[in-house]
Amino acid sequence: MNSNDSRPSEPRRAPARKSLAQGRSPRQGDAAARRYPADAGDSRAKPFSAAEHSLAEAYAHVIAAGIDPEAVDIPFTRIADSIAGAQARRHLTLAPYSARHRKQDCDTAARPVIPDMPGFNWCPDPGGIQTAAEFMDVLRKYRLWAGNPSFRAMQRQCDHRFAASTICAAMQGDGLPSLDMTDAIIVACGGREEHRQAFATAWRSLMLSRHDAVRGRRPSPVRALHPVT
Repeated sequence: MNSNDSRPSEPRRAPARKSLAQGRSPRQGDAAARRYPADAGDSRAKPFSAAEHSLAEAYAHVIAAGIDPEAVDIPFTRIADSIAGAQARRHLTLAPYSARHRKQDCDTAARPVIPDMPGFNWCPDPGGIQTAAEFMDVLRKYRLWAGNPSFRAMQRQCDHRFAASTICAAMQGDGLPSLDMTDAIIVACGGREEHRQAFATAWRSLMLSRHDAVRGRRPSPVRALHPVT
């Protein structure tokens, strides 16, 4: 038999057809998927993944219905390219925002406060305080001594242990904050280990004194009721 009369081979599947059948974006879509992988934890990336998945399912249904693949490859490829282009534009739009916030987080990372020059010590000392109001006054002065960082910067510098609004409320009141809050404020101001220990010691002194004062109170006499005859 003449080789020219052999059965024609099955036409090679187009790249777009193969990519869509496998649930991937064709051509530019494949490149964009490699450059901008969808993050499962990023809710803003889910619509793109869902659109690509829906497009692949639609293509599979069209082929299963017996429609000539050559007739649908081009429109399906254009749709996939549009999805990939939108995904790429999203990443380009978010890139400066992400870079700015990464730089901001690095710039505002907890750094040790600059000490006073030799012979000077302006750091407020919490030792010897007697009341919660005095404690808070020294704590507010410590924040000023550390450079008066903003509450949002303090939130970042204490690794988000407390929200900026919570720190602000604690700093503006005269009530004794929790030990965790006190330590977070010192850390957020760039305090050194000895500063953390000094304020923790002062906090414990106030709490123990308050406890002793409560325990030292004598119970009020109980008045018994006598029956009326």
